[in-house]
Amino acid sequence: PDRDKVEPGLGFVDSNPSRSVVKLSFQADGEEKLGTGFFINAPVADHYIILTAGHNLATHDGNNAYIGRTTQLRVLLDSSTSVNIDEADTFVPDAYLKHSPDLGDDYGAIFIKVEELDEIQFLPNGYGFGLLLAYEKYFEGNISVMGYQDKSVPTRPVTSTGRCVAVHSSTKQVEYRAETQQGMSGSAVLIEYKGRLTVVAVQ
Repeated sequence: PDRDKVEPGLGFVDSNPSRSVVKLSFQADGEEKLGTGFFINAPVADHYIILTAGHNLATHDGNNAYIGRTTQLRVLLDSSTSVNIDEADTFVPDAYLKHSPDLGDDYGAIFIKVEELDEIQFLPNGYGFGLLLAYEKYFEGNISVMGYQDKSVPTRPVTSTGRCVAVHSSTKQVEYRAETQQGMSGSAVLIEYKGRLTVVAVQ
């Protein structure tokens, strides 16, 4: 891609956010908390992959000392259907677990067996991503953050938009002016790229 800018614009995109962005429920600090995750397109034959924020999967205290993994993690596919996730089916970077959390390392992944979603006839619509986009200086047009507020109903994610300020490749961060609220940690940060909605960061 052009290293100076990425032009916005969508083609005829078949987008169904309820099949792309999911609500998460988990236990942390002795209480239920909520977050967001999103499916990505990845060449993994036997699992679907959900990306989310690292702090939805692991907790730290006020001094940034690691406490432990969150528990009772569930992916809420709709108001009556959820998938229980074992810790063994998640990933959080060692850098986030073992050291003072760096915002660029605050991400994680959830793995769900394809057959598990096939059994309940749920077909995810994962977002694409482009590794070369990490080297862009900024993105033209609006950046969209799609996720769930605490009060949002599963299958009804909300979207907030704002301009891109900068891409900080050295710290693995994208700076933007889209408003977010509680529950939206782990949301998909999206741009319009080559006619498609493409993930560039995790909120």
